Amino acid sequence: MLQRRNKVIAIIIFTAALVLLCFWIGLLFFTREEPEDNTVSEDRISVVLNGMELLVPRDYHCYPDDSDLILYDNNGFAMRLGVREDSFEELLLRKDTLIPEVESKGYTCISTLEERVIDVRSYLFFTIDTDDGIRYMIYSGAGNDSYFGVLVDAGEEEPDEVLERIHVLIDSAWETDQEDTNIYDLLLKQADPVEQENRVFYPNGTFRDAEGRDILTFGIPEGFYAESASDEKIQNYRSRDAAIEVTLRIISGEGSSEEYLEQYMESAHVLQTNGKQAEMNGKTVYYFSEFHEWIWQEKREQYYYFHAALDLEEGTIYWLTGCSMENEEALELETYTEFLTVEEYCD
Repeated sequence: MLQRRNKVIAIIIFTAALVLLCFWIGLLFFTREEPEDNTVSEDRISVVLNGMELLVPRDYHCYPDDSDLILYDNNGFAMRLGVREDSFEELLLRKDTLIPEVESKGYTCISTLEERVIDVRSYLFFTIDTDDGIRYMIYSGAGNDSYFGVLVDAGEEEPDEVLERIHVLIDSAWETDQEDTNIYDLLLKQADPVEQENRVFYPNGTFRDAEGRDILTFGIPEGFYAESASDEKIQNYRSRDAAIEVTLRIISGEGSSEEYLEQYMESAHVLQTNGKQAEMNGKTVYYFSEFHEWIWQEKREQYYYFHAALDLEEGTIYWLTGCSMENEEALELETYTEFLTVEEYCD
């Protein structure tokens, strides 16, 4: 009788323990905190750079430049962000060399190297005085074998505000094996969400005036990316595979585009009969191409040039120069069709 009673008690204890265990497992499963949401939202876009994926606030405009990412807003805040090979731990071991390295390039450092921790993330930073104003150089960890280097033009913002801005950006990053985001994807990601939904956005470049208003947009041919595109009067593009460089300018007060092109041809000693014209998007494009060959110390070099001009409003000219040392396609109008397809915005 006693043995049977002990067996019943043991079954009851085992059952209670099993129920309690299931309760705690269920409680743990259904009430645990979800990890931070590293997904793209209406306020952020995903950008991949050198093995790191970042969530960039839509407050920034961004484009790739060489192996870095240029980001800027409409209030004078701008940065060049790069992912460098070497772990942040190894960078810390040689942190005393950071300021001398920058000064060896001709810059003047006006602060000591400071260390700061924000939400367990460590930062190194110091201040640089350049001909164009004050800049901040900031470092922080990226992947296991890489770190972020950020050069910041912060305008009037204080160091604490700058660090908080940078922290919001790079603390969202994680390692990935995806390819870098190219200029076309970036343009699409930065388009209006409705345009993205309907896929009506066409990759283009934009010229803006000093107040930040759009002056005109133009197409970007497949394979070309912006090398520099922040200036109000000049932008530069380069093709990844075709070895062609393109410079776009807005020229004011120089008469008509046809006259300007003729004057340019005369100064370059190019026959006027080489000048041609074509209609693009309702505008007349005047253009010519030229080929030069140089032989120096038994080395032969070819240079292919293309020049085009079209009239804008109020006596301004849209000017394109394309050049290459390798590719004869740099001589052809068809290479630049999208660049010369211009949509102008007038008040």
